[in-house]
Amino acid sequence: MYYYHLFILQNQFLLHVEGNLPGLTTEEWRSILGNTYWKSMWPRLNAGDAGSSNFDPVQFWIKGGPLFFGDKLSTKVAFGHEVAFVLHCHCEVQMDMADDDEIQQTLLYHLNMDHVSAEIKEMDRLQFGLDYERRNQGRLSPILDMMDMWGPIRDGGVNSGFFADKKA
Repeated sequence: MYYYHLFILQNQFLLHVEGNLPGLTTEEWRSILGNTYWKSMWPRLNAGDAGSSNFDPVQFWIKGGPLFFGDKLSTKVAFGHEVAFVLHCHCEVQMDMADDDEIQQTLLYHLNMDHVSAEIKEMDRLQFGLDYERRNQGRLSPILDMMDMWGPIRDGGVNSGFFADKKA
C-alpha cells in the first residue's frame, strides 16, 4: 500500500521534496503513506460509527487532504481535480503494479534523485543569498547543469526504462 500511494501521487510528493508544500513529521508521512490519513478524509456513513465509511483504497485521495495537498489543491481534488499519476500509455496505475520490486526500486531511486536535486537548489539559494534569483533566472544551478550533462546516468538508474516508456 505504501508504494501504491507513492506511485499514484508521485507528482505531489515532488512538491513536498522541493519545499512547495510544508514539511511533515515522520508520523504524518507514515499516516499518509498508509491509509490512516486518507480514511480520516472520507465522510462517515453513520456519524456515531467510526468504522462506517465507504473508503475506496484504490482511489484513496479523491476526498482531498489538506495536510498532504495543502488547502488549495485539497479543495480542487475534493471537487474532482485529478492528481493521480498516469502512465505514458494513458493507462491508470493499478494497485498490483506497486507490488513489483523493480517498480518499487525505481520509485525510490527517482524520489531520492529529486531530493538530491532539491537539496542542491537549496544550497545554491543559501550560498548566493539575495543574488540567487537574479543570478539564476531561468537556469538551474551550476551543479544541476552538470547533473543534466550526466542525464544518461540519471535516466539510466534502477530500471528507469519502465518510466521512460510509461511516464506521462
